[in-house]
Amino acid sequence: LCIGRLITDNNMETKGIRYVIMAVPKLADVCLHILGDGPLKKDYQELCETLGIKDRVRFHGKVPRDTLFQFMSAADAVVLPSLREGLSMTMLEALSTGIPFIGTPIGGARDYIVDGENGFFIKMKDVDSIVDVITRLQHDSGLMAKIVRNGYETYKKHFTGDAVVKKFEEIVQAETGQ
Repeated sequence: LCIGRLITDNNMETKGIRYVIMAVPKLADVCLHILGDGPLKKDYQELCETLGIKDRVRFHGKVPRDTLFQFMSAADAVVLPSLREGLSMTMLEALSTGIPFIGTPIGGARDYIVDGENGFFIKMKDVDSIVDVITRLQHDSGLMAKIVRNGYETYKKHFTGDAVVKKFEEIVQAETGQ
């Protein structure tokens, strides 16, 4: 599953979805679902046609939040090979839903993902890196279970309402000495 706006910023594709599409022909038994819309959709569809994988890549456009979570619940992994990202909502949603997060080591992901423990890092613009991680997950159910468990624990520790309030209180106490 890939989620994001299908756009460029300063002539740069920011979400890196092209690289996931390019990985599909190298992966057995994989169907890629893309949630999001934008001007790159036509380019991505043409790439799928060129690669002969249009039957294995589904474009769903922008979907309501409840539909997004239905897709996440059915997915085996969320892949976000962003070239530029802050603290990704997609990463947080994947962790909270209990599916493996696969992304580039940028933005907030660097602060919360430990490669191979609660998610995976892939190299930027590197199709083979995507293929390697997905193949590992396909063939190692124990690894999949560990990533899901640890990813959800990361979410609970840092991003639930209680966790955020606790962190805020710690910051206030450190600043005020109380």
